[in-house]
Amino acid sequence: MFNVEIIDGFFSGTGDMFAALTLARFREEAEKGALEVAQSWRCDDAVGPLELPLCKAIGRVLGSMHLVLVQTRLARDRILRKMKIKVGEVEVGSEEFVRLTKASELRLVQCQSELKDPEIGYEAALLK
Repeated sequence: MFNVEIIDGFFSGTGDMFAALTLARFREEAEKGALEVAQSWRCDDAVGPLELPLCKAIGRVLGSMHLVLVQTRLARDRILRKMKIKVGEVEVGSEEFVRLTKASELRLVQCQSELKDPEIGYEAALLK
C-alpha cells in the first residue's frame, strides 16, 4: 500500500504517464538486480514484498507523477485565472470545458527532470 497525497483536479494523460513510467522504472529496478539477463525470474521466499522490483518502481513512479501533477496544476490555475474560468463552474461540452481540458494537459516537457529522476519517492507499507 502506498499513502499518497491527493492532488485535486482534472488532469489529462495520467493513465498513459503511469503506464509509461511503470515500464521504465521496472526496467531500471530489474537492471539493478541483474534480472534483465536472467532467463526467468521467480521471487525467492526470502525477498519481502517491499523489496520486489515492481514495488520499488511504483514508489518512484508515484514520486514523478506527484511532481508533474503539482506543476501541471500550478500552470493550469495560472492559465484559468487569466481567462477568468473557475474550475468548479465549468459545464461539460462548453467552450470553457475545452479550455480547461487544454490547460490540464500534463506538463511533461517542462517536467523532464522530475520524470527522469524524481526528488521524492513513496515508500510502500504492508497492509495489516
